[in-house]
Parts: sequence; structure tokens; C-alpha cells
Amino acid sequence: MDCWEIGARDTRPPEGFTVLHRKLVAVAAATLLVGGPSPAKIVPLGIVTHAERAHLGEGTASAGSTIYDGDRLSTEAGGVLRISGLGLTLQLDAQSTLLLRHPATPEGNIVAELSSGTLVFSVARTGNIEVVVNDALIRPTATAPTTAQIRVVNPKELRIYAQRGALEFSYHGESAVIAEGAAYRVLLDPSETEAAAQLEKIRKKPAKWGSKFVLLAIGIAAGAAIPASRRHFESPDRPGP
Repeated sequence: MDCWEIGARDTRPPEGFTVLHRKLVAVAAATLLVGGPSPAKIVPLGIVTHAERAHLGEGTASAGSTIYDGDRLSTEAGGVLRISGLGLTLQLDAQSTLLLRHPATPEGNIVAELSSGTLVFSVARTGNIEVVVNDALIRPTATAPTTAQIRVVNPKELRIYAQRGALEFSYHGESAVIAEGAAYRVLLDPSETEAAAQLEKIRKKPAKWGSKFVLLAIGIAAGAAIPASRRHFESPDRPGP
């Protein structure tokens, strides 16, 4: 007998263990391919930093709650909800509803689907966002510090205020740029009569329009009112007082 075989132990696992191991590997692979949690669901989008009369899904939102892909956020009358993420701050004012989506790619933007109410967002150079509301898309024109407010008046009317940085507004294949400091009343799918009537009323004021929308310039006071707690929306590179 070879000397290396004297006293040697068989280190191979028992046959039953091998079969079980193979089954566990197969189950894990099937879970990842079919029903396992996706990376987008695992990676948090932000954390609730302030909540009053606010909800996360069907439950009550509170400071410290983590926001994930597909989470539905809402506020009651007199409520407010503030969320902070990497280079991004969102605030929902009273009686608002928002759904957050993870970027489709690592380089993509967080998608915020605003169903009702008012959203204020601020992004730094390291963050970006796309707001979807009534089929319209609003986003910063560049990866730069931007602060804006978007309010849903009704299914055919929005109010948009670009407090800091410019915004790109697009709707059904048409787009326009909202300059920094400008506020607009946005009419979606207006009839020719409605559009002509509105443009006649403000013919001395700036307006932008396409075949699918009309942007009517309005005063800042009428268009938006960024909350007094504006310091929460200043970018890291330019802090508030």
C-alpha cells in the first residue's frame, strides 16, 4: 500500500449532503432568475427626514423611514413629508401623492410620479430627477444644482416654478425650456379656442407653446411659494443662510 494512503481520511462529503447542496443551489438560482428581489428594490432611494400627517404606503411615515423603489408617499390636509437622498431632497406639501421609481440604469434619474398636490425638489451636482405628472415630464436641463416646485391644479393644468436652475418641460414629443426664476401656468391639450383666448389675455407677457401644450408666464407669487424652510433645499455647494 502506498505510504500516502496509510491513515488518510476520506474528505468527500456524504452522498446525501451532496444531493441537498445541489438542490439548494438550484433553488437559489431559480430565485434570482424568477422571483428574487431586484437590486433596484434593495437599494434605498432616500430617508424620511420630516413627516407630519404623512403616509408611506398604507402606514404612517415617520423620520428615519427608508424609501425604496415603488413606494407610494402621501400627505393629508395640513401635512408635509420631506425626503433626503444622495444629492437630492424632495418635499410633498399638503394633500399630495407621489410614487418613486429607481433609475432604470446606474447613470439614470430617479423618477417621481406626482399624482396630486405639490412637490418641491432640489438636486445637487451629484443627483438628478425626472418628475412625471399627467403624462408631462419635467427635469433639470443639466446635472447642476436645481430647485423647483411643481403643482397639479387639475388633469389639464400645472404650475411650474424654476427657482434655481433651468427646467426642461416635455409633453407628447414636444418640449420647452423654463428659465431660472420663471414661473408658468401650463395648459395640456388645450383646444384652439382655449389657447387663443389665453394668449390674447396675456399677449404682453412671455409664453411658450406647441400643438400639445401652452406655457403662460405668471408672477412668482401666483405661481409658487417655495416653503419658508428653504434652507433644506439648498445644495451642499451653496448652503443657505
